[in-house]
Amino acid sequence: GKESATAKFAKARGKRADWEKHVYTLEDGEKVWYEINDPLVLNSLTHLAWGGMNNSTLRTFSTFKRWFTIGVTASPAFKVRNLIRDTVHSIAVGNLSYNMFGNVAKGMDALRSNNIVTAEMMMGGATFHFGFWNDDPRALRRMANAGVNESRILDTHKKAKRVVTAIFQEYGDLGNKMENVNRAALYMQRREEVGHLQASFEARDLLNFASHGRGFASQVLTSMVPFLNARLQGLDKIARTGTSEQKGRLLAVVGTIVLASLLLRLSYEDDEEYEELEDWQKETYWPIKLPGEAGFFFLPKPFEIGAIASISEKFMEAKIRNFDDADFWNAWTSDYTRTRVMDIIMHQLAFDWRPQMVRPLQEIWTNKDAFLDRPIENLTWRMHNLPKDQRKRLYTSELAKMMSGGLGNVLAAVDADEGQLHLSPVQIDHLIRGYLGWIGAITTTAFDTVFIEPFLDKPIEPTKGISDMEWIGPIPFPLRSFFTRDPKNTKYLTIFYEQMREIDKYKSAYDAYKRAGMKEEARAVAREHEDVLKWRKMYTKINSQFSLINKKVGRIYDDTNLTGDQKRDQIDELYEKKVELAKKLVFKRMEYEVPRIDEPSVQPGQLGSKSVIQGRGGG
Repeated sequence: GKESATAKFAKARGKRADWEKHVYTLEDGEKVWYEINDPLVLNSLTHLAWGGMNNSTLRTFSTFKRWFTIGVTASPAFKVRNLIRDTVHSIAVGNLSYNMFGNVAKGMDALRSNNIVTAEMMMGGATFHFGFWNDDPRALRRMANAGVNESRILDTHKKAKRVVTAIFQEYGDLGNKMENVNRAALYMQRREEVGHLQASFEARDLLNFASHGRGFASQVLTSMVPFLNARLQGLDKIARTGTSEQKGRLLAVVGTIVLASLLLRLSYEDDEEYEELEDWQKETYWPIKLPGEAGFFFLPKPFEIGAIASISEKFMEAKIRNFDDADFWNAWTSDYTRTRVMDIIMHQLAFDWRPQMVRPLQEIWTNKDAFLDRPIENLTWRMHNLPKDQRKRLYTSELAKMMSGGLGNVLAAVDADEGQLHLSPVQIDHLIRGYLGWIGAITTTAFDTVFIEPFLDKPIEPTKGISDMEWIGPIPFPLRSFFTRDPKNTKYLTIFYEQMREIDKYKSAYDAYKRAGMKEEARAVAREHEDVLKWRKMYTKINSQFSLINKKVGRIYDDTNLTGDQKRDQIDELYEKKVELAKKLVFKRMEYEVPRIDEPSVQPGQLGSKSVIQGRGGG
């Protein structure tokens, strides 16, 4: 009976160990305690509510993580990319049909509004509210607030807010459907075979965002680092599938994807346009070359399976560029291969230890966008001590320019030393995107369009190509995240600036020792890094040409006589010239340095942002 199965206790006063196996429920307002001897059952019961750590410090860190997650996942482009990635991942780890298009169609049909299947899945715990809802207890408040009856909203201001909230809710519901479409397809396919509850569990387990570790480190890191928990759950699901009856399916899907990825990479072996793509683009997407000069279409790689494919590509590159069997192991363990594999793990799998609260600031401090692997501020600006409020690019937001100028005025008024306190426009834009993601970027664009640009006498802008478009009509959908034909940023420019920064670092150290009268230390720097410093004149000369090119681009932007198409053509021509200058110098240095080292030969396709620097006397 109930009395024999339960025991009622007074408030615990003993050691914590004496109470670790006990849980309580409230019955008639009083605590009724139960002793649970099965550790798995106890763990399940205690985690029906939020089972993670919860203190003010962690809540502060998790707030920054939550807002960045919301800002990123709100993007329509993210939702489309996520659907593609989830569809491939789900086929590998779930008992789904191999027809991915059919799965999406069946899932969308099952999730129609007011469909009984949607209600059944929700009751069975098979669905999620777009990932971040279920790994944060305070997200439940938004669900509760969404149920407020309109008749209880009495004033116009709140009604307007209600309308905006309703629009955002509709958009959120669309995102939820895209998130749950593969779960719905699996539920529909498995329900008749295994029943409602088991089908609900399998659908939820495709990628269970609500799961989290019990360990202190895992709870702290997943509360601070965006998307880390999702990646850990993805890896966990793949690992569990690999030891289950479905391991044949997993191996077949992953093997097929890896093989296709390797064949695609081999097809680009002698393609210069592919080689010019930056490494992060090739590691995050499958670049599909479009006919003619249309550029590339970027097909998103699934996170965990895509990382396996990308790492396989890097190992294959290392091998095919080193045909001597004696160099086989060295090729796989070269600086280039290690660097790229670590970047894949850090970025593709979100294994970045930096909490979201400090990551954008840390990147400002180091002047390095870690994901894009390029400087935030142009090195030339710093070398020439360009005023902070003048450190801007042609596409820097007007809001950031205004904020930087205002901050400079405030610091000057209080007679403060600007130093690191005065942020440049490009740094402000980086912080906005770094903390608020896509929502931050689109908000600055909207602010410029509504409140600033109408009052500026601006010339006609260059015509935008597909890879420049942030909007499709009134819809904020960045086509450039799927297409590129952009000559502004290539791998060779990234390498050039990395090498330029290295040269500047050693030159600054040499000058500092010399000014301090430490002649012996200055000579030591010059002697140890002679093979890097001897390139300084060449890099300075090319960098000066870059400055001239940038000034020409600025004049073209400001020209009131040119049409948008003419501006686009002339600017693209100048950017292509800039890339060609960087490419020639990078290749010249590579051809000079590679024969002088003991590492395997490095071909142009192997060039990475650190491949010509590390292991070649460059530090």
